[in-house]
Amino acid sequence: MSALEADASAFRKLLAGLEWQPREWSDEDEICFEWISDERHAIVSIEGDGEIGYAMLVGGRFVAGAEKGIPSCMPSDLASYIAGAAR
Repeated sequence: MSALEADASAFRKLLAGLEWQPREWSDEDEICFEWISDERHAIVSIEGDGEIGYAMLVGGRFVAGAEKGIPSCMPSDLASYIAGAAR
């Protein structure tokens, strides 16, 4: 298993309990998880470097976030953002 696949697998496990599941897609050297609704849009990018990058649409602009290392839990701001849309 490549580092990219291992990081994506670790992140995917964090999504198991979410009510709102993302669309998953891949591009060259990247796996993305994307949540899109009329009111919210969030995307997580995993490149196999042991980190995740993410952005959330807030007030018409994307707000970036990043986690050093694949987290053992969902980043709290991203989790709150996604949970807010599921209500």
